[in-house]
Amino acid sequence: MSFALTVTDEQKKPIFYHPIFRDVAVKSAGLKALWLIEQCKPLAENVIVFFDEPSLSAYGSSAFLGVSESDVTESLDEVISLAVQGGGFPGVHCCGNTDWGLIARTSTRIINFDAVDYMETIAIYSDKIAEFLERGGWLAWGAVPNTERVEVETVDHVRVRVREGVDLLAKAGIDPTLLKNRMILTPACGCAGLTPEQTERVYRLLFDLDVEAKEGLV
Repeated sequence: MSFALTVTDEQKKPIFYHPIFRDVAVKSAGLKALWLIEQCKPLAENVIVFFDEPSLSAYGSSAFLGVSESDVTESLDEVISLAVQGGGFPGVHCCGNTDWGLIARTSTRIINFDAVDYMETIAIYSDKIAEFLERGGWLAWGAVPNTERVEVETVDHVRVRVREGVDLLAKAGIDPTLLKNRMILTPACGCAGLTPEQTERVYRLLFDLDVEAKEGLV
């Protein structure tokens, strides 16, 4: 979606509006996912692949003029299907607010959201998120900042953030046990803008939280 709404044709119109170019964009994204999965299979028993869709934060605005809900879900479902065929575990990531109910209606296995700055937005779609989790989906909580803020972040900060998020979604009607059992913790977004030391700190926090979870402390 984000690629096809950014790249334009010879008339400066996003290629998403061109049926042939859209098909090429969707299939190329799916094939890239297949390649990544194959590269990662020797390194891990289970390979997660995220489709990063920052443009979906503008869904419903003029930037998506003429794009229907079925356009979005069908495009995402096609790349997700290719990832599944390749043995991967696909997820969709958006680093801002979006229609999470729309994402929940796709065939994605994981929804990855920014739990640092956009925790409240996911609660708006609690009914759809609950249905998504009940049919086997996972929520990937982007609970560790991917900015310079990580330099002062601690495991306690992240733990409190996650617990408050669970409480918020539980009050919105989602089973807290289901939330905890189908939870993955990730950075809020990519770490490309961080230094190697800052990036290492992001993943050290996630590692320490994982150890605590296994010891029953989270």
